[in-house]
Amino acid sequence: MFKNVLLAIDLNHKNQHQAAIDAAKQHAEMGSQLYVVSVIPLIETEGFVSSFLPQGYDKALIEKGQNVLREFTQTHLSGVDNIKHLVTHGKVYERIVEMAEQLSIDLIITTANNPVDPKHPNNFGPNVARISRNAGCSVLIIR
Repeated sequence: MFKNVLLAIDLNHKNQHQAAIDAAKQHAEMGSQLYVVSVIPLIETEGFVSSFLPQGYDKALIEKGQNVLREFTQTHLSGVDNIKHLVTHGKVYERIVEMAEQLSIDLIITTANNPVDPKHPNNFGPNVARISRNAGCSVLIIR
């Protein structure tokens, strides 16, 4: 059994995670602490784009992300009590690997959003591939 499980959720693709949610739910029901994590990708903070962003936009994004993630878990993980919600921003794979290390995660569960290509069956997408290469724990990639 895994003691600490991190479920990585992309809030932009909320409807593509059911199999990962089911796997996380199984681990939580066996007693694992479940961390549901969403990473908001970085927006260019210097240069042209940042001149249009209000001051403190990143804090507002994280706050909104936390609300959306809580609604998501209430809908998809109802009945699971041992859940902690984490929303951060940065490079997706870096933040997930860092959080896994900081939280002593034993298993990361994530979803490969790329369609299966028979010529390249191991093409999971850049973030999932980097998570699997750099994580210091087991990674369950669900298609």
